[in-house]
Amino acid sequence: ESAALLHFFFVRATEIIEQHHGQVHEFNGDSLLALWEGSGEQAASSALEAALTMQHAINDVLPQSPPQGLEPLALGIGIEQGPVLIGSIGAAHRRTHTMLGETVTIVLRIQNMTMDLAQPVLVGECAARQLAGHNLQSQGSYLLDGLRTPHTLFAPTQNHAVSGKNQ
Repeated sequence: ESAALLHFFFVRATEIIEQHHGQVHEFNGDSLLALWEGSGEQAASSALEAALTMQHAINDVLPQSPPQGLEPLALGIGIEQGPVLIGSIGAAHRRTHTMLGETVTIVLRIQNMTMDLAQPVLVGECAARQLAGHNLQSQGSYLLDGLRTPHTLFAPTQNHAVSGKNQ
């Protein structure tokens, strides 16, 4: 049951990300890492719209009670902007394609904070600066695990509507 549920999630999440001009970079356990090229408002807006669409599409189909042996299921999405390094690393016989950099570390920590703050979507301060026209509310400043500088996190307000057509 858990494999079927993850498969459904990954297929639907990939469709939504691609509809919003993003691309899935990797699947890892029960999560995925996606990216939008660019550093401006368009990339940040597309990522946020994909997150909100995913939140509505996935939460409607998650089972009310998890399959036996699984923790309760919830969607947690972190969004941030910044430079990353994408490439293949590792020994020739065990090479893997990956995305590295402080931005990746920050976005993974932001995603981890979604459960602590009970917010399904959190946006880092660099992306939030690009989303000035969107309804974002500060959730406070946090020293994220393994980082030295506090980061202010934002969440879309409850009345933030998904723009565009029904997905």
